Amino acid sequence: MNRLSQISNNLLITDLKDLVAQEREMLLEILRYLKVVENRQLYLKMGYPSQFAFLTEALSYSEGAAQRRIQTMRLMKALPEVESKIESGEISLSVASQVQGFIQREDKRRKIEKSPLLQPTEKHKLLNQLEGTSSRECERQLVKISPEAAMPLEKTKPLSESKTLIQFVANSELMNKNQRLKSLTSHTNPEGKYEELFNKLTELALDKLDPERRVERREKRKKQKSAKQHPSTPNPSLKELPYADHLKAQRKSPNTKKSPRAWAPCGARALGGSLKRKVPDLPTCSRSQQQVPTPPPTPAVEKELSKTVLLTKKAAKQAQVPLKGLGPSSNKTPMTSENINNHEQLAKKKNKNSPPTSAVQRTRHIPTQLKDRIYQRDHGKCQYQAPQSHKSCGSTYFLELDHRYPFSLGGEHSEKNLRLLCKSHNLYGSELIR
Repeated sequence: MNRLSQISNNLLITDLKDLVAQEREMLLEILRYLKVVENRQLYLKMGYPSQFAFLTEALSYSEGAAQRRIQTMRLMKALPEVESKIESGEISLSVASQVQGFIQREDKRRKIEKSPLLQPTEKHKLLNQLEGTSSRECERQLVKISPEAAMPLEKTKPLSESKTLIQFVANSELMNKNQRLKSLTSHTNPEGKYEELFNKLTELALDKLDPERRVERREKRKKQKSAKQHPSTPNPSLKELPYADHLKAQRKSPNTKKSPRAWAPCGARALGGSLKRKVPDLPTCSRSQQQVPTPPPTPAVEKELSKTVLLTKKAAKQAQVPLKGLGPSSNKTPMTSENINNHEQLAKKKNKNSPPTSAVQRTRHIPTQLKDRIYQRDHGKCQYQAPQSHKSCGSTYFLELDHRYPFSLGGEHSEKNLRLLCKSHNLYGSELIR
């Protein structure tokens, strides 16, 4: 600093211009390095879910500075002449970033409208129009070219520890739906506040989509079911029950002694009087002496029996052993469990070394309960770890279930073989396998 105070004004300006030129050269070199890092996907190998996370966390760039460098680097990949324009100062970093953002939004809008995307000639023309403009002037010209693509972006701005400003642009369809929702919730939200509407919609969406809430609901239902099957509260006294319920509870009670005599209320006793009628003695017999008629088999039982017969016929046919007593016209040998087991054992011995007749079809479907257990175990975060630094990704966005041992190579759907990965690391792992 002492040296700067002693040099002349002309020399100071000359040195400053040299430093600015060196800064541009250094900026271009950084952008070239970032392009190679993205092509090699080195940020994924190091445990970062995106290039943005790599710049903000590993290189300590601010969010705005990281976003401008990433957008400019991608514009350089699409239009190589951008590199020379940045080096000469014809286009600044912020203008190049705005141009790339405009091209992305315009292509997205044209995709929705099913119209052709921006051609390279249109991108060159747009770049030439914005040479030498400032950031504000560039923004005005982009609005003139396409007002829809130049709409303000969504953003959040913290106002205090408990309040945050959320800004986004809503189309007419969304506003009509919001107006309808305001009408339906006017009793609970008379002022029609968007904060309350957003809170209600968020709760409904989380109840349906959040795996942790689904697990809590399942555990709650299990507790309720077990409480119904094994009630912990004592039964009310028999004296407090009505007479019909009194008899039912008395029959179910293990301490009740069976007696051939019983007293039943009638007449004035039922109305609160004291008259009684004696029930005549009934002949008693033990449970073993009672002849209970055997009920006919239900349709479900008959269906299972027919399946057993068909399977046994098939096993006997494979063993080339005649099986008697199973056909509709043969009544010589009755069907018994011993007969069935003997023929099944013969069929197994014959086909011991032969491949199974029907292989079990494997499916990629994973049960919802298993998905929720994996999500709860991994705390809803990507489980990728860098091989050298052991840094965990920990991303909570675009999560997918990944097989540690690939499903295509015989990996199974189990808690040991499944884990959560973000989409970027899942694709990165599949490319390594190839």
